[in-house]
Amino acid sequence: LKEAANVFNELVSAPRSAIKGAKSMKDEMLQVFDDCDKLLTGQLDRLMLTFETNQQEFFTEYTNARHIGGWSKGKKKEEEKK
Repeated sequence: LKEAANVFNELVSAPRSAIKGAKSMKDEMLQVFDDCDKLLTGQLDRLMLTFETNQQEFFTEYTNARHIGGWSKGKKKEEEKK
């Protein structure tokens, strides 16, 4: 009976463990997305400026690809420039 009670208690706490694991996984994913965004906007976008004059078609394709998808950050930057 004691063993059955222990198994039952493990089963009862399993959803809580899953929720905690999912929450921490979400937090990690959000941090990774933030890191990637910083890398993209902070470094890659700046590096692409070197192609603005000598590789105009490539630069245009890159900037167009960055605007596709309706990223709100890109839209905000465009609105600030106006």
